[in-house]
Order: sequence, then C-alpha cells, then structure tokens
Amino acid sequence: MIMALRELSGGATVQQVAYDLGYESPSAFITMFRKAFRKPPATYINDRLQAGG
Repeated sequence: MIMALRELSGGATVQQVAYDLGYESPSAFITMFRKAFRKPPATYINDRLQAGG
C-alpha cells in the first residue's frame, strides 16, 4: 500500500497503480485499498491533498 500511495500521490491513475502492483483489475485494487484505508483511492488522496499532506 505504501507503493500505491506514492504512485497515486505522484499523479498515477488507479488503473496504472492496480496493474503495476499486480492486481487483476482496478476494482480488485480498490477493494483492497478500501479495506486498508476505509476509503477508495481517489477520496483518500483528495483528502490528503486538502489537508496539506
């Protein structure tokens, strides 16, 4: 998930990150991300950006 956060924060798409990390589909990645962070990737990244972090 640390690699996913780095890539997403750097502007990579969810689809790019999902395939880079070996997930079969973006939806499989989103499911795992939600389990880890309780938010989908786009919401998590947007919340971090708004918080300045």
